[in-house]
Amino acid sequence: MGCLVWAKLGRDRWWPGLIVPGVMARMPYADPGSSWVYWFGDHKISQIFSEKIVPFVDNFNQFFGKKTGKLYRFAVLEAVQVCVKRCGMELLESEDSTLKWAVDGFPIPQDTCMDQLSNPFDPIPGKELPKDVLENLKKIYNKVNESAEETRSRSRDTRDSALDSVKAGQKKLEDVCIACDDCDKTVYCAHPLFEGGLCKDCKDELTETLFCYGRDGTNVYCAICGYGGELFVCDNLNCGKAYCTECMELFLGEATVTKIRKASEWQCFVCTRYSPASHGSLHPHEDWQQRIIKLFDTGFRVTDTDLGYLNSENKHQIRVLSLFDGIGTAKLILDHLNMDIDKYYSSEIDGDALLVSSVHNGSEVIQIGDVTHLNEEKLRSLCPIDLVIGGSPCNDFSLANPVRKGFEFGGTGTLFFHFYRVLKTVQNFNVDRHLFWLYENVASMKNEYKKEMSVFLECGPALWDSKFFSPQTRARYFWGNIPGMYSTPELSEQYWSNFNLDTMLSPHCNRKATVNRIRTVTTRTNSLRQGKKDDLLPVLMNGKEDNIWISELERVFGFPPHYTDVGNLPPTKRQRLLGKSWSVPVVQHILSPLAQYFAVREGTDTPTNSKEGE
Repeated sequence: MGCLVWAKLGRDRWWPGLIVPGVMARMPYADPGSSWVYWFGDHKISQIFSEKIVPFVDNFNQFFGKKTGKLYRFAVLEAVQVCVKRCGMELLESEDSTLKWAVDGFPIPQDTCMDQLSNPFDPIPGKELPKDVLENLKKIYNKVNESAEETRSRSRDTRDSALDSVKAGQKKLEDVCIACDDCDKTVYCAHPLFEGGLCKDCKDELTETLFCYGRDGTNVYCAICGYGGELFVCDNLNCGKAYCTECMELFLGEATVTKIRKASEWQCFVCTRYSPASHGSLHPHEDWQQRIIKLFDTGFRVTDTDLGYLNSENKHQIRVLSLFDGIGTAKLILDHLNMDIDKYYSSEIDGDALLVSSVHNGSEVIQIGDVTHLNEEKLRSLCPIDLVIGGSPCNDFSLANPVRKGFEFGGTGTLFFHFYRVLKTVQNFNVDRHLFWLYENVASMKNEYKKEMSVFLECGPALWDSKFFSPQTRARYFWGNIPGMYSTPELSEQYWSNFNLDTMLSPHCNRKATVNRIRTVTTRTNSLRQGKKDDLLPVLMNGKEDNIWISELERVFGFPPHYTDVGNLPPTKRQRLLGKSWSVPVVQHILSPLAQYFAVREGTDTPTNSKEGE
């Protein structure tokens, strides 16, 4: 991202441009072997094949022509001025002197201060795209978004309204899709939040966006239809659901929406008791929490496998390979389950995470380095393995990341394929020995990513949300073959209880929670704050606002207090480590059936899971 290039579109001449992420202009991801190019001069973007893209500076004199039109000259000047700024120089006095500097080979004065470590014209870290480019990309995004919304609105305006047919007594609410309001669409399943149905397309849209949160922790897509646009956001700190204007006007009427728009505060339909005046045709389900989990149920179940040899009296110790091991969460969980570990191999490269794991585990954890360097010879030496577990970085899959790369080369998304490669290699080397495995990633990902992962892993994911086990909302997808892990709909009803943040706060300090649950904690410091503008803190201490302490946050995640308090790590780094970690009680529940197949430490009883099997 941010590389200056010459690119060629069709039969047009070579033109100066900048490599940009298509998502920043509301475009799809670039096809393999292609990139999105932002054109200097006219400020539009195009998808260009890689063979039609070359570096700008190295090929300047080859492609720059002096006898050109005004737009071309302006485009070249814009690109050269980016070079001037990146190498730390002051802008030159005139356009002619700027172009001459480029023709002369982009000479850089010796006393120039640069932010780049190698090539002075490379993108500056954190400032890959110039401000004016970002502004123009935003304009393209808004224009495309407006066009999509207009198309959607026209589509609704030209078709028969399903809601009108319900009001006329021609259909029942559960027999129409309340997301698209299309009379001709067949209902595929029930809407999880409100009475009414969902067609297949709207079900896919809602499952893709339902757990997508913005930087302020509130939903960035409508809870009814799954689309964006102008949104009304609930002011209840424990909610943050959003509803688009079009859905609000459809179910409430324009007059009611106008009143809500003028109100200083507004709590949404699932946070207040139903009233025709405030809810219109939206009838919320009381058990919507559990219904959301059922919406994500793929129907996949772990196939029964003959594991009789593991149920013998002489159970063997478990051998574990943990990829992207972080702070040793899986090791802590297996210890909680009293499992007798023969070998625990950890693949991790983050220095702070390695320090935390080393302090708590010492030689009990064997570090084996970068997952990308684990070749067949190395993996053969580790086998047999009983459990492969891991969750590759989620940033390039999350819908909340506007510059996500997905599986594009150069992003962290490709690390998924290293998990798959290691898993398959270990399975091949595990002769006559069953291999359990578990893979985790973010729930707010595009359906195309989820489908591609499921194709490779040969199963769909199960949705687990830590709010059923702790006072934090943290929805994650899990793929695997652990018995019972796909029973989430039943478990959501069994384990749902009103967890409260107060139970995690340090005693005897006059600390009181201002919210029942905190939103999903990420590596961002502000993710600890609450409210639509990050302006509220989750704790009161002696009547004054205070942030949650890291030791308290560790309890929320299921770690012992001060677990990350090693090596004088500052609170910001400790929070980042936790933000990349799993919720301990969730993964412990998933892995608990393994205790019946492997040896447990002497003097301890085998832990049991109240929901065994499928």
